[in-house]
Amino acid sequence: MKKVVSILLSIMLLSTFAACGGKKVNSNSSKTGGVTTYIFLNCWNGGAADFPDGWDKSPLVAELAKKTGVKLKVETITSSEKEKLATVFASGDLPDITNAPYWSTDPGGEGELIKNAAVDGLILPIKKYIDKYPNIKRMYQEGIVSKTYLDKDINNKEYEGEIYVIPTQTPRTKDDVTNWAYNLFCRKDILASLNIKSESITSTQAEYDLMKKIKDGNFKDINGKPVIVGSTWHDGWNYADFLRGFGTGNVTGWSKDSSGKLVNDRFTQNEIDKVLFMRKLVSEGLFDPECFTQTDTQAKEKIVTGRVAMFGCHYPNEYGFLKGTLYKDHPEMEYVPLGPILNEKGEVPAQISTDGRSGSPVLFFSKKIKNPEKALGFVDYINSDEGLKLVTFGIEGTHYKMDGKVPKYTDEWNNIRATDDTKFKLAGFGLAGNFVGADPRNGWGWNPDYSEAGYVNARKVSPLKFIDYKTADDVVNTWPGKKAYDEKMSTYNYDDELKKAYLAKSDADATKVVEEVRKRMKAAGYDEMVKYLNDEVAKDPKVLN
Repeated sequence: MKKVVSILLSIMLLSTFAACGGKKVNSNSSKTGGVTTYIFLNCWNGGAADFPDGWDKSPLVAELAKKTGVKLKVETITSSEKEKLATVFASGDLPDITNAPYWSTDPGGEGELIKNAAVDGLILPIKKYIDKYPNIKRMYQEGIVSKTYLDKDINNKEYEGEIYVIPTQTPRTKDDVTNWAYNLFCRKDILASLNIKSESITSTQAEYDLMKKIKDGNFKDINGKPVIVGSTWHDGWNYADFLRGFGTGNVTGWSKDSSGKLVNDRFTQNEIDKVLFMRKLVSEGLFDPECFTQTDTQAKEKIVTGRVAMFGCHYPNEYGFLKGTLYKDHPEMEYVPLGPILNEKGEVPAQISTDGRSGSPVLFFSKKIKNPEKALGFVDYINSDEGLKLVTFGIEGTHYKMDGKVPKYTDEWNNIRATDDTKFKLAGFGLAGNFVGADPRNGWGWNPDYSEAGYVNARKVSPLKFIDYKTADDVVNTWPGKKAYDEKMSTYNYDDELKKAYLAKSDADATKVVEEVRKRMKAAGYDEMVKYLNDEVAKDPKVLN
């Protein structure tokens, strides 16, 4: 039955999203002169920039092939990751190696599709290989990934003791945890023109007042076009930063009511207030409604000219794209973080991090991959000290020199890295982000961006907060009725419904969206779930909400 459900889901998605776009290669793995070429799917919308045409002819890639006997042919996407995975799994013809989102195996996400493909026999089981590869084996250690992520997703019980995915983009220690510094960012020259200091925007009201002044200010982009006051990157990512003032300060989507009982945030007045605020921004022309469905390319076309005055994003993404484009000739248009915009408790919002990452990108291999040990050896080598240095800094003497124990780019390549992202990626440097896990490079002082002034400031505005105990979500996941509840809710996408609410004709229509999800949650068993949660929390008050 499970297989039927997963295939039906894939077919449903296929019928809706037949064309996924992106860079497509059609051959299977091949071997030439001792070097095996594998098809690699970089299943991330917007990830094509890591692999510009010609990157595979770089000295770095040649050196990697010499060390490992492996080269890659890369396929990229321009549509959603979920659509692409559904297409691939429905065809049964998987690329040799894939990197894709695996935030959880809960119904409705990419992780569920990957889990079902593994259970259906499309993905290579790798448990029997792992002891041979210490740099891969390290990636499964508790503390690098959280215990909850290990128990629930990586070692999902439906895998029956087998392992199918390799978690990537995980830190080796707390010093290596990436602070994404999510926030609202605003053009510095606009703030200066309005004589407003970025740190003065500390409330939702101040944010709204700023947006009104920008709208009335007749500001232009570098081509003389009027600015869009508020927008995002692709698919509305990340409009939630416009709602930071409504944050609860909790680490889950559960809040305590006046009686001290936990309730889901969707049953609170704060949820209604949040929806109506976003609708207000849209209806008053302060927020770009097109951004909810725009592609990564469309978003970048707006942002690269400075046409967007304010957007929500994390710092590494905006800086990585803009340092070599808009900022080269228009440094006055640098985007700076606002606030911090305090949450409803009057606290500085923090990036919550568990002891070990609680969801991640993952690598997985096709069941049909030829010579899987060679592919695993490729991943293992990249994650060795030598391999990390190669994919991070390139060839010693050409791209970097040693400064004591720390490799540092030559002046030439440091400048290229800061100003010409395409040329930097043409040297093969985009490969690293797709294959590295248990990453020690921040803690080793290898990441020069961590001391970059803008990033240092962004991290101060959006600090890290570590949690080291189970959460209300962890408790809910132990509720015996959780699977049935998830299946009943799996055909309902709340995020998509919220976007309809933001575009609704009236506040009443927008409010109905939240009321409808409440009805659906209750019909699916919410009351039983919340009773179970509160009973368990009564036994263990340390549980975090």
